[in-house]
Amino acid sequence: VSTQSTGKKTMGNAASSLEDMEGAVCDSTHQRGRDKHSQRCKHKSEFAAAITKFRDAITDGAAGEQLGNASIQVAVRKRPLSQMEMNSGQFDSVSCTDAGVWVHSGLMRADLQTMHMEHSEYLFDHVLSENADNAMVYGRCAAPLVDQVIAGGSAAIIMFGQTGSGKTYTMGSIVQAAAAHMFRDSRRESRPVELAYFEVDGSSIRDLQQQGAELTLADDANQQTHVRGLTMSGFRACDELLVQLEAAAASRASAATGSNDQSSRSHSICQLRLGLGLLTLVDLAGSEWAADRASHSSERQQEGAKINTSLMSLKQCIRAAQQPGAHVPFRNSVLTHALRSALTENRRNTLLLATVAPGSSSTEHTLSTLEHTNRIAINSTASTNPNLS
Repeated sequence: VSTQSTGKKTMGNAASSLEDMEGAVCDSTHQRGRDKHSQRCKHKSEFAAAITKFRDAITDGAAGEQLGNASIQVAVRKRPLSQMEMNSGQFDSVSCTDAGVWVHSGLMRADLQTMHMEHSEYLFDHVLSENADNAMVYGRCAAPLVDQVIAGGSAAIIMFGQTGSGKTYTMGSIVQAAAAHMFRDSRRESRPVELAYFEVDGSSIRDLQQQGAELTLADDANQQTHVRGLTMSGFRACDELLVQLEAAAASRASAATGSNDQSSRSHSICQLRLGLGLLTLVDLAGSEWAADRASHSSERQQEGAKINTSLMSLKQCIRAAQQPGAHVPFRNSVLTHALRSALTENRRNTLLLATVAPGSSSTEHTLSTLEHTNRIAINSTASTNPNLS
């Protein structure tokens, strides 16, 4: 397989012709109008064989050193290929090594006869393959941050990714493990663990512990943002807190999408406080492309557009917050305004965890997720290492 470096610190590309690798050529009678998904399904065996060959040629750590020394830790989790994806003829288009994530794009050349593959690589602080269980995700990525909270500090974990990529599933496991972790310490000192839980839906903020009661934002004299009227409930038993959390989560806005029967359509923010320590857990609504929304109602399409706008504002704020002296446009969206304190106070105790779907129909969306996450990783490292800026 021929490989060409892009010259970027954390990304490389390789391109390979299936005609060269496998001696495979498409049927010339295929219509020009076939989309990428149908072409990938049609030639699943050839594309999958090429990916297997490429995987055999790469080794853990081949991409080079991981980022390290970053102001924000960046991690990626790949979920397993689902039964639905397999039933629809998709193949696994994502590979993970210890150092990075490879995305394999099955494409057609201009002659519409030759199959072609592009392999794109991205490096992150933590890479979690489909073989990583929830305990491993928590131990590697979240537990060190919770230790900081128990010691009286603040930390934030932000989940980002495509609708149906496993964000809410992963965040749910992290919240449960973090609560248990904090209660193990709280029992030693007889301190309660406090819970606040709210959602941001467009320009609205709602208290999920109060059946969606409307809330407002206010800034104090120190430019700290507070959520007025937010319920903070205290618990002395982990089971009680988790029961309350589950009941509150049922009030979160959701709707059917092309990926899930019930997909989160709002951004949720869960806060766990132990003494002076505060853990902020942000489960962002799934990002979508216009093509994803094509079959949605006009209401769902407008909703998806608002979600994407707020996600873009958040990315801009995260990147700007890493640059000394840069203006951070927190007021561009209600989401970023609500997260202002978390993004400014926790720069070195913040984890951005992106989830990706491995199905071949999600290839372009996975590339987009990793591109955005990769830029944050580069900026994060450059802000602490001028040689990389």
